[in-house]
Amino acid sequence: MLRHRVLALVSWLNLVVPKMPTKTVVHSVPDLEDGAVAVLEALQARGHAPIVLAEDAGTAARGARLLGRPVRVVPKLSVRGLLHYLTAGHVITTHGLYPTRRLPRSQVLVNVWHGEPLTKPVGRWEGRSAVPATVSTSLSSLGKAFRCAEFDLHPAQVHVLGAPRNDRLLRTDRAQVRAALGLDPGTTVFWWLPTYRVAVRRQARADGEAYPGGIPLDRDGLGQLDAFLAERGAVLYVKSHPLSSPLGAFDGSGHIRAVDEGFLHRHALTLYNLLQSADCLITDVSSVWIDFLLVDRPLIFMFPDVEKYRADRGLHLEPYDVWVPGPTPTTGVELTAEMAKVIAGRDEHAAARLDARRRLHRHLDQRSTERLLDVLGL
Repeated sequence: MLRHRVLALVSWLNLVVPKMPTKTVVHSVPDLEDGAVAVLEALQARGHAPIVLAEDAGTAARGARLLGRPVRVVPKLSVRGLLHYLTAGHVITTHGLYPTRRLPRSQVLVNVWHGEPLTKPVGRWEGRSAVPATVSTSLSSLGKAFRCAEFDLHPAQVHVLGAPRNDRLLRTDRAQVRAALGLDPGTTVFWWLPTYRVAVRRQARADGEAYPGGIPLDRDGLGQLDAFLAERGAVLYVKSHPLSSPLGAFDGSGHIRAVDEGFLHRHALTLYNLLQSADCLITDVSSVWIDFLLVDRPLIFMFPDVEKYRADRGLHLEPYDVWVPGPTPTTGVELTAEMAKVIAGRDEHAAARLDARRRLHRHLDQRSTERLLDVLGL
């Protein structure tokens, strides 16, 4: 009850507190997510001094390393953070900052979200409240239709601009990232980015099966996969979803390696920097596969609990196995068979990826963030 009263007060204050048109606040989950970093880079390049609202005390130091210049960081859960939000003319966020019922005309709330809305339902699709925004973005006309529905936005509010996070992916020097990871040029690199099955932040929910270590294989299966990679001189990086439990199944001594926020911090990289190093992306229903279409490399969709996930959460793109441009193994044996094809240079789904990219991306360049700032007049 107290929480609802506080949020109602914040919502009311935001309606009456005067705004500073030149003040821009940027927020993401996790702090300095790729979309937020791309926006910060572009704002600073245009002479703006954006303020980052963050949860981690180390965000300022990390931001300076990523951006090559200082960035002002204020704790999100502080009076100062709230005041910056209440007085900002523009608020740009990947998730939503403070829940609010109404948005003031004097403030532009930009929700770039953290994934294309074509995979799993959120917002209205789940029977939840609308996602507040003055402006939002999408990758395609199809994505725009879904975004309007899930956020409950008018079509004029959703702009097909691309995603700022994809600018980070496309601008990254692949060779430099692989060198930073200590990889030989000939090493085949797989990245496994699953969506969450059991959320541990903000809400208690379960979608599909909870995977140990984020991979849908038991201990023996993980051992066999590691041996497969070792025999072929390949490596698999695994990163859990930001809302999921952290990975603890891999100690880094084998060929399956866990990546967490600390890993990103130590290497002064973001997830989409690292994603550029991949020769193949393995995922399930995470919308990262739609972004990865831009680099035109193989995709593998390991989703053995698809039926349970479909029943628990639901899927947008159905039939699932028809929409995804890659193989859909369900066992460890099937998975390694598909990975072996990638290592051997066999690409059986290139045409399907090209078709998917034509459907799901209007823009293929590195100017999504520039288009967004142009729309906002910043």
